[in-house]
Amino acid sequence: MPLRIMAVCNCTPDSFYPQSRYFTECELSKFCEDAVRAGVSIIDIGGESSRPGADSVSADEEWRRVEKVIHWFNMHVPDISLSIDTVKTEVARKALDTGVSIINDISAGKSSGEKMFRLCKEYNSEIILMHMKGIPKTMQIEPDYTDVVSEIHDFFKEIYCKISSYGIPKSKIILDPGIGFGKNADHNITIIKNLQKFKDLECPLLIGASMKRIIGDITHADVNDRLAGTIGIHLAAIQNGADIVRVHNPLAMRHAFECFQQCMVYNTDIVK
Repeated sequence: MPLRIMAVCNCTPDSFYPQSRYFTECELSKFCEDAVRAGVSIIDIGGESSRPGADSVSADEEWRRVEKVIHWFNMHVPDISLSIDTVKTEVARKALDTGVSIINDISAGKSSGEKMFRLCKEYNSEIILMHMKGIPKTMQIEPDYTDVVSEIHDFFKEIYCKISSYGIPKSKIILDPGIGFGKNADHNITIIKNLQKFKDLECPLLIGASMKRIIGDITHADVNDRLAGTIGIHLAAIQNGADIVRVHNPLAMRHAFECFQQCMVYNTDIVK
């Protein structure tokens, strides 16, 4: 399966990585230029931070933050798919009405009481289902697993049974093990090493480790100095079975992958 690159566009004042916050037309223009040069497949737009300890915002405020950005991307990069990073059906519906084609629900339907699944079916959209232990406010308070890989695998099987009951085909489902969402460094590394164990689910696997604490845990680098670590982890994830990588620096990721691809026995291409 060809690799897809997902570029992160945060419309939040409190995102954990300040350089991923985009508000002005000049900032969005530079982001689009890099996204096009990187051949990204998806731009993921979020109006509510999901960093550890983050507070929720209202649906109205979340939509206010992302509405103009969605319209701007529709005008300037109409060939790149847009996803909306939200757990709220009100926000997702407005985004789908405005041309977004992918729902990125970090709660995997739990926040909406599975209403998100009905919305996905209604609009025939793709949906990203992520594993998260707890909620962003508390998820990093001593997360614990007996076997992190098997527990996430069981979660994916359970959530697939639920979503398929709404008539959503497997071709519309993307699975995200949730790096950094209710996991410590050992959990995250174990997940990356064992991505092949999720391949029997026959859905694309998304990994988003960009600039996250796992890189700081390994390298002791500050959040603003984690690009090299981000690329290293994502290349390992690709080699181990990831189909989509969610990154803040898509052009650097593309260049790294092209070099990796040329120097390894590897047959995956980047697609738009």
